[in-house]
Amino acid sequence: MKSTHAISREEHLAWFEGVVAKRGRVHWVVLLDGEPVGTVNISSIDRSTGRCEWGLYLGDDRARGTGAALGASISALCFSGPEDE
Repeated sequence: MKSTHAISREEHLAWFEGVVAKRGRVHWVVLLDGEPVGTVNISSIDRSTGRCEWGLYLGDDRARGTGAALGASISALCFSGPEDE
């Protein structure tokens, strides 16, 4: 991630509000055994060129070696989304 300091609740909320408000991007929470362990996202979606940016963040060591990153990546990259995104 871009920040290296401990992120405050207020910073988390501001980030989340930005995620909800911006078009052209989709975010998912990565779950492992029903517990959140990271996020995966597609952003800068440009349907006219067929291009986008993709990102994955796992912030919980329990997810290492489980296939959670692979599963989340495949799921996100197979997402076609609504046509108006």
